[in-house]
Amino acid sequence: MGLSRDITIRVATNHEQFSDLFLEFVSGFWVDNPEFHLDSLELDDIDDFNFKKFDHINLVKPILDLRESRGIDNYLAILIEEDNSSMLIRSTKKTTQYLGYNSHYELNFSPGAAKRIDGTKRYTDYGFYLNQIIPRLLAIGCYVCEITCHDFDC
Repeated sequence: MGLSRDITIRVATNHEQFSDLFLEFVSGFWVDNPEFHLDSLELDDIDDFNFKKFDHINLVKPILDLRESRGIDNYLAILIEEDNSSMLIRSTKKTTQYLGYNSHYELNFSPGAAKRIDGTKRYTDYGFYLNQIIPRLLAIGCYVCEITCHDFDC
């Protein structure tokens, strides 16, 4: 038995593509080096989830943009330098638009190692992640539409 933990945040943004939103989101925040490594899926990988390592965001950007234009979710795995943990981020472009914004995304954050609530063994301290993610999204001009947190045995 395992544990699944997810934070889903719907945002409206003026970023035209997820790759641009992602780069601005992580730069100087979760990664300090502009030439950071990340893992993602190949263009046509929709059900194998065969992650491939990319040495720079510019190498995976064309794949992310094509997947998005085809209506395919994007997946990125990144190492968060600050605490040497990993984060899996899924992006789904939504078709509905918000007045004054160019794009609408559902972003799903799955931490690789959970920060625990003091005094417990299992439940994820979502406050730890939300206190990082929400202010950063707002700082880069996103409007937060909805937040959902899940922590469950699977």
